[in-house]
Amino acid sequence: MNKLIKQILKFGVVGGTAFIIDYGIFALLTHFKLHYLIAQIISFSISLAFNYVASIKWVFDAQKQTKKDIVIFILLAIIGLLINEILLYIGVELLTWHELIAKLISTFIVMIYNFITRKLIGYLHVEKLKHRNSMLKLKRYILIVRHVMVHQRFITSYRLMEEHSD
Repeated sequence: MNKLIKQILKFGVVGGTAFIIDYGIFALLTHFKLHYLIAQIISFSISLAFNYVASIKWVFDAQKQTKKDIVIFILLAIIGLLINEILLYIGVELLTWHELIAKLISTFIVMIYNFITRKLIGYLHVEKLKHRNSMLKLKRYILIVRHVMVHQRFITSYRLMEEHSD
């Protein structure tokens, strides 16, 4: 449980920094009258790049990322962006909140989504490694058994040859 708490705290630091990047860029772009949904895409994308590197290197201690891992991360990020866009739109257009308030709320909700999905992906990756290690152990066991059987046949054949040569 201690590892999970550390992981949540690290995720919070990385997420907080990514939030500052995201929110700061969003506020700056909307201040200069860029439409809030476009500003959201830009700010989210920039903070996502930071979040990816920091999460992989520091939070989840991922060793080596495969192309498949990166594609999954990007797909989950796109889903997160879509959730963020929908919530931002609902907040601004339907609930008539100020865009910066709607951004705070939508970002908080997507942060929860991000942690859960990254934790799940990390768990699945670990399980895949455990399965791979189990398969390697099984293959080694089979090789040892095969070696023993071949060795046993050799000894039996040798004994039979000795008996017949007498």
